[in-house]
Amino acid sequence: MLKCLAIVAVVVVILLSAVWLRLRGPDIPYDTLEAKYADSASHFVDLPGSIRAHYQQYGDPRSPLLVLLHGFGDSYTSWEGWAAELKNRFHVISLDFPGHGLTRAPAGYQLAGPGLADFVDAFAARLALPKFAVAGNSMGGGAAWQLAVRHPDRINALILVDAAGWPPEKPPASIPLAFRILQYPIGRAFLRSIDNSPLIAEGLKTDVYDKTLITPRWSPAGPSFSVRPGIAPYSWTSTSARRPRQASRC
Repeated sequence: MLKCLAIVAVVVVILLSAVWLRLRGPDIPYDTLEAKYADSASHFVDLPGSIRAHYQQYGDPRSPLLVLLHGFGDSYTSWEGWAAELKNRFHVISLDFPGHGLTRAPAGYQLAGPGLADFVDAFAARLALPKFAVAGNSMGGGAAWQLAVRHPDRINALILVDAAGWPPEKPPASIPLAFRILQYPIGRAFLRSIDNSPLIAEGLKTDVYDKTLITPRWSPAGPSFSVRPGIAPYSWTSTSARRPRQASRC
């Protein structure tokens, strides 16, 4: 029996090693990512804590301001469709969180709801932004409502889309594989060193209702952004990874 278990263990290790070797890739320098993905809408600003924040800006600065906050492991690209629809009515800012998209952060930076809310507050202070409506999805939703709690004078409207904050109602089997792997330190280290394209595709199939919308052009920057140097994007504290029962607006 022990011999059989040992053989099975060796086979599992070999298979996992083969998968890791197949998917692993080197970090892509930030300068390379910026040259490829930054465009005329891109702006950068230095913030305390050695953070260089990237954001995209659309619309007339004289219009009401709307700040968009993306979800975990995502970037400004998740809001591009909405920004195109809203820019004629609002001054739209789509902000990359530290360690996401093109925002640079120091090694060891920990993602957590209160810290992300303070990051948005520091960003708003640095740009001297007027009061704004903030819309957040998933992790960005958690940061948005914590911004409302911690810095209420910053905002005049709060929009939450499947925001972090409540225990999930989905059964474990329906939670995307990437999030199940993230529950374990070794899983987070594993995801940090590989090309996550297959996991991104699997997550989209789980979370997107209309599967016809899932195309190779959905978020072409996603996999590249996940192998940037420095901070591992998979360091978000587990206490922040809770979702509400439904999207809400207040």
